[in-house]
Amino acid sequence: MDEARRKGIQINTRKLEQKLGIPVIGTTARYGEGVQEILESIEQIVTGEWIPQKKVHVSMPKELENALISIETELKSMYPSLPNTRWVALRLLEGDKFIMDALKNNEFETLAYVLNQPPLHLKNELEQLNRAEK
Repeated sequence: MDEARRKGIQINTRKLEQKLGIPVIGTTARYGEGVQEILESIEQIVTGEWIPQKKVHVSMPKELENALISIETELKSMYPSLPNTRWVALRLLEGDKFIMDALKNNEFETLAYVLNQPPLHLKNELEQLNRAEK
């Protein structure tokens, strides 16, 4: 946000959030502004507290959709407990090195286990950290 301000750009995060249907949080890394809000938003999304107000539909060419479905189906059969296989399939189609390495090294089994653990209660931890800083 500080960089945008410096360039005379004003960002209406509330309007952007409404248009995109996802949380939008302005941050300033130098001063740590927005970090707590980001962590709170992550917790709300993970725990299901936050529900998208609008679904954004992205259409893609039939060939790409077919490839995506094929990869996703294979992932589901190999790692039945892996959440959001569509996201992983998209990353694979994009050539994401981290995801490709994880697949080659059989790390998805561990990842599926970690992702299926009960959600963290970051709000309590943040409050404890804030109290300790004061």
